[in-house]
Amino acid sequence: MATRLSSIDAAALPHAADLLTLAVPALQRGEGVAPERVEPAYLRDNVALTLLEQQAARAAK
Repeated sequence: MATRLSSIDAAALPHAADLLTLAVPALQRGEGVAPERVEPAYLRDNVALTLLEQQAARAAK
């Protein structure tokens, strides 16, 4: 049975200012990127298998 949330702790949520913890040292190391070259980074970039990957997985069983 699913559990329901009874409350949300706003202090536990990420905030834009938290990014500075990572950004400042990266900039100091010269790892800055021009704004026009910025791309989003996804934690789960590959969330589904292609048809070929699905077939290969079935064949490997």
